[in-house]
Amino acid sequence: MRNKDIVYILIIISVIISGMGLFVPVMDVDAAQYASMSREMAETGSYLKVFNRGGDYLDKPPLLFWLSALLMQVFGASTFVYKLPSFLFSLAAGYGVFRIAALQKNTATGMFAALIWFTSQAWFLMVLDVRTDLLLTSCVVLTVWQWEEWFANPKPRHLLLAGLFTGLALLAKGPLGLVLPAVVVLVSALSKGKLYALVQPRNWLWLPVTLIVLLPMCIGLWQQFEYEGLYFFFWKQSFGRITGENEWQNGAGPFFLTQNLLWAILPWTYVFLMALWQIVRQAFRSAVSIKPYAFTLAGIFFPLISLSASRYQLPHYIFVALPYVAVLMGLWLQSLLKHAEEKKLRHLRIVSIVMMVLIVPVLVLMEFAIMSIGSTVFRVVWLSVMGYGLYRIWLLRSGSMYAFGWIAWLWICVNMYLNLSFYPALLQYQPAVSIAATLDAAPERRDGFYVYQTGASHSLDFYTQRTNLI
Repeated sequence: MRNKDIVYILIIISVIISGMGLFVPVMDVDAAQYASMSREMAETGSYLKVFNRGGDYLDKPPLLFWLSALLMQVFGASTFVYKLPSFLFSLAAGYGVFRIAALQKNTATGMFAALIWFTSQAWFLMVLDVRTDLLLTSCVVLTVWQWEEWFANPKPRHLLLAGLFTGLALLAKGPLGLVLPAVVVLVSALSKGKLYALVQPRNWLWLPVTLIVLLPMCIGLWQQFEYEGLYFFFWKQSFGRITGENEWQNGAGPFFLTQNLLWAILPWTYVFLMALWQIVRQAFRSAVSIKPYAFTLAGIFFPLISLSASRYQLPHYIFVALPYVAVLMGLWLQSLLKHAEEKKLRHLRIVSIVMMVLIVPVLVLMEFAIMSIGSTVFRVVWLSVMGYGLYRIWLLRSGSMYAFGWIAWLWICVNMYLNLSFYPALLQYQPAVSIAATLDAAPERRDGFYVYQTGASHSLDFYTQRTNLI
């Protein structure tokens, strides 16, 4: 079997396993709140003015609510419907990662980059626990992809699509949706010698498209909050965390996001560090050697440095760097294969075997002794699938996929356990689903259902299809 076919199979299986996370109940706090607000928006039909439990809401931009609410109006409110739009955007982003990497070298490079995107822990988590970050990351990737296409073939449609995706990125999570891709595109233009073409007025077709996309949200903000709403969206919510205007702070520290990036890109952390070390060494020998990696390094280190200056940080803030990690590693891995660096490939094979020896026993212990749904059918299927895949990769005995295939397959099996056993078992302790099922079985009891003293969770609102205020 060709390497390309193996990569295709791994990506397809990974997408299927991740897609199963669409049925896992939404988690409190953030995802449940956004799901509940989407349900409320679908129920009231108020799309321009955003409400949370009937009160004015001024925090996150509305793209996630709009997309989920529109589907809920058609198919009804459910976990699957809430998560589906973000999942579909992430699939498009995976294709964007593939195209960005392929445009730099070749299709094989793009396939490696897409494999890393679709098997990284951050992607699995973003699909499982849907917040605004998956839409932001996806729209930023799609924006950069269209600019890379334009650099290669300057046709107006790429500028128009870049404007569309920039507008959607802004609607996903505010000004970061413009700033993050702008830095990457500028660095890419500099490295390709296309900065002059980029700044010519006739090539600013993207800007009016972006403004048109933003217009409905701006109208809603003005109607609901007037100047305060526009100021909050375009400045205070994002930049205010650096200037101190935004009161949110949690003392995360300057290296918080760096630490979280290392686990977010699992199982590729070691490969990434190895690639980064080699690229830095090459850069010291020749500045020209870093040019192919310049825009990916900008996509990784600009958000890492700028977001680390924020007074309020959460682990998922750095997930936006994941696509550039994937492209950088795709470029580096293809370079490794092209120059037939057998010593480094052998080193990676050893690492993949060590990972298997360490992870498989832990997985089995987790499933059989710590946290699982206890399903015999799942255990038989899971162990069989994991064993068969590892055996098939073992038969390769040589080549790049012997090194990388094990790493990818092992992590797919990790998330098969997490999505189909661990999280369903864990979320049994989040009672909203069981309460909603009890009320569905006895509809006459709904009007007599109250929440006593402590505030009701948003997941309770979502699954009972009502606002449970005290």
